[in-house]
Amino acid sequence: MPGKVVVVGLRDFNKELKALAEDGHWQKELRAANKAVAEVVAEAAQQRAVVLEGDWQSSITARATATRAQVAFGGAGAPHGAPLEFGWPSRPGWRAQPAVYPAIGETTDQVVELYGDKIEELAARAFPD
Repeated sequence: MPGKVVVVGLRDFNKELKALAEDGHWQKELRAANKAVAEVVAEAAQQRAVVLEGDWQSSITARATATRAQVAFGGAGAPHGAPLEFGWPSRPGWRAQPAVYPAIGETTDQVVELYGDKIEELAARAFPD
């Protein structure tokens, strides 16, 4: 006979989360948490970025939605962003000088802590007792 797992309080927790979603706070809070995470990574990447022509450093920006944190780079103002981050094998002078991906690794502990704090905050509001 298969076992059964019962999570005590999960129904109440889901009800509280749904209430947060209905008044718009849930989405706003998740977007704010994702933005904070993306900013941590973007700032670390900007500090690592090699300054060449164009706006490589300032092209590294934090973006967020309720479902994702994103660090964008390159674009029209810094079209050399991808070759700087990843290199350009067919052009020997364009070796990789990554900034964004190493910043992700360097900030992992801080990112985990930020998300953990937000989860604890939401759980405390869902279960105030």
